[in-house]
Parts: sequence; structure tokens; C-alpha cells
Amino acid sequence: MTQEELSIIFDAHKGMFDSFENDVENKISKREYYKGPFYEITPFSFQRVGFKQGKTIKDINKIKSTKGLYIYGFDQENNLIEIKEGISIPEQFYYQFLLYEKDYTKSIFFDNTKQLLNVSFFIFDDNKRRKIMKDTNSSFSSYIFSKQFLRNALTVILGNFIYAIGVAFFILPTGLITGGTTGIAIIMNHHFGITISLFVGMFNAVMFVIGFGLLGKEFALTTMISTFAFPTILGFLQKLVGSFVLTNDMFLASLFGGLCIGTSLAMIIRIGASTGGMDIPPLVLNKYFKVPVSVSLYVFDFIILIGQMMFSPKRTSLYGIVLVLVYTITLDRLLAIGAAKTKLEIVTKASEEITNAILHDIDRSATLLHGKTGYLGRETDIVMTIISSRELYKVEKLVHDLDPDAFIILSKVGSVHGRGFSREKRYLEQK
Repeated sequence: MTQEELSIIFDAHKGMFDSFENDVENKISKREYYKGPFYEITPFSFQRVGFKQGKTIKDINKIKSTKGLYIYGFDQENNLIEIKEGISIPEQFYYQFLLYEKDYTKSIFFDNTKQLLNVSFFIFDDNKRRKIMKDTNSSFSSYIFSKQFLRNALTVILGNFIYAIGVAFFILPTGLITGGTTGIAIIMNHHFGITISLFVGMFNAVMFVIGFGLLGKEFALTTMISTFAFPTILGFLQKLVGSFVLTNDMFLASLFGGLCIGTSLAMIIRIGASTGGMDIPPLVLNKYFKVPVSVSLYVFDFIILIGQMMFSPKRTSLYGIVLVLVYTITLDRLLAIGAAKTKLEIVTKASEEITNAILHDIDRSATLLHGKTGYLGRETDIVMTIISSRELYKVEKLVHDLDPDAFIILSKVGSVHGRGFSREKRYLEQK
């Protein structure tokens, strides 16, 4: 490629920051955070420049400065497609976008003002390319020995224990039908005499292999714990319970069994793992087709319920439907914890002061709406903002300090999608 050709390519990429960023941001499926550079984009750059590999940041919310912060964004195929490098100006970044072609990788580098700095082409064989651009083994190894993995592993074990309690104390003793892997196990036990704990173990092993291939190493590692933990705990509790029956009331069994299963599923899914078995197909559908987990669970579970209805009494079948409804609703509600936000609409004379206070003191965005009072017909501003529930008291105090006569309308929002909530915040320079 000649110098003239490179110059033409460089000029063609000027002013395209927003286009590149929007395209890349929509493809990012995970991010990794480091203090200092971690991945070598240019082969042997660490050795040539003398860089030391950066350290993993476990909690991004605890960092005091974005200087030297490196944020790596990966797509669903685990290709590194974006690097954000923190600079001396707080909350400002240099951006590097990586585009993969058949024979080369193109790097497009912008500064914090969206000015194009460099366009580079990396040409090397596929093995080298995969090693540099896709190899995350070092971060995976560090994950295994991290406190985060220990917490996740304990959460998975506790979740499986709660799940096994629901099955051993409420479902099996009352003969309830249920969904999930346990429901399939009940069908296989009825027709072929296979013990429930044995079938669950074998089925979970198969689903583990599928999860490993489609959902990633970290997911598979925690799921492997479930693969062995649940059938082991269930088998132990079945022996412990023996002929003991906690309740013969099928409604109570449906209610408490559903609460146990829903709680355990929510605990495990929130940390990005699963109980194995029939948890994995809904997670695969959610990742690749954006189908809500709760919807997939409903569909699969009712198919499994129909299989059990063929040999179960009508009363048992009806309570089985109640059981599934209870644990899917419980799962849905618990997964939504933390997603609900509060919308404030503030009618005030001090709109500018309140807006600035929300932006700088609360670190939330605000939108100014123009309105007119109904009684006197006076022009007025309405400040609209979305905040978390824990920020409500602080915002209300701030508003009343600036304008005691402000009129505040408060409403709950189920979820919010966009920067600052479902996506990272981006700080733009004020003009």
C-alpha cells in the first residue's frame, strides 16, 4: 500500500467517530477493565516499548481516577473490537476501534475530541491474529483464583441447595409435577425407572457441554459446579428426608416449592451462571436471539408439564401449573431488582440551578421541557431526570434547597435502557 493510498484512507475516516462508535457499541457483548494496557494490539509492543501488563480492576465503581484506565470491549465471538484509554483529563478517553477483514486487521485511533490520529493495518497469519486479538486465557486464569469466583461459586452452591430443598421437601413428597430438568427426570423415572438424581446428573453434564461451547468459559466453570452440586445435594436430602413429609397440602407445597426454585434460579442467573440442565437453553436464546429468560422458561416448562400430565392426576397437574407460575414470577421479580428506576418531573423557577446540581452533584443527566402553567398561563421549565431509588432522598433535598416551592412529580419506571443505565456513561464536552 502506497503513501498516497494511505493518505486517501486517512482522509476518508476523518469525521467518522460517531459512526464507528455507534456501530462498535452495538456489537459489544462484554467489557474488561484494567489499570494499564493489558492486551498487545501490535505484536511484541510490550517488549519494544517496555510496557508492563496492566492489573485487573475487579470493581470499576471503586476507581478514583480514569487516568491509565483501559476498557476493552469484545463482541459475541470474543473478538477485541474497542479499546478506551483513560487520559489525564478526568472521564476523557482515547478510542481505538478494530475492524477485522479477511487478510488484515484495521485499527482506527481517535483522541478525546474525536479527532482522527491514526489508521493502521496489521497483517499476520490467522494463528498469530487469534492469539493477539482473541486469547483471554490469562484473564480467565486470574478469574479462577479471584475472590469474585469464590463468591460466585458459593452463590451457586447456596442456590442449588435452596433448589434441592424445594424439590426434596415440597415437590417429590407431594407428587407435584414441575418443569425444568427435575420435570424431565420425573418423566424418565415414571417410564423407565431411572432415579431422579442420576438422570439430573447425566442431563446436566450434556447441557454443560452445550453451555461451554455457546456461553463461554466463565459461565461453564460456575455451571459445572451446579452440574455436580445439585444432584449430589438432592440425593443427600432425599436420604435425609426419607419418608418425612413436611406438608400434605399441595397448595402450600406449590407455593413454597415455587419460591425456593424461583429464588435459587434468580440468585444463580444474576451472577451469570446457571443451575445447569434446562436453564441453559433459555440463556442461549437470550444471548443470541434476545428472548427474555422468563418467557423461554414458561414455554419449556409447560411442554415438560404436558409430558407429566399424561400420567398424573388432574389435581396434581393443576397444582403443577401453579408451581411453575410461582417460580417463574418469583424469578422475573427478583431479576428485576435493581432495574427499576424513578422518574422525576420538577416544575420550578430555578430550572438552570437544579439542572446543574443534578448533572454535577448527582452525576445524572437531565432534560429541560418547556411548559405553561394552567391557571396563570406563565411560561415555565420542567426538569426531567431518571435516578435510582437510593438517589431519591438526595435529589429531593437538593431541589427543595434550591427552590422550596418546586413541584415534584414522582413515578416508578420498570427499566431504563441507554447510557448511564444499560450502557456506560459518556461525558461530552459542553459547547
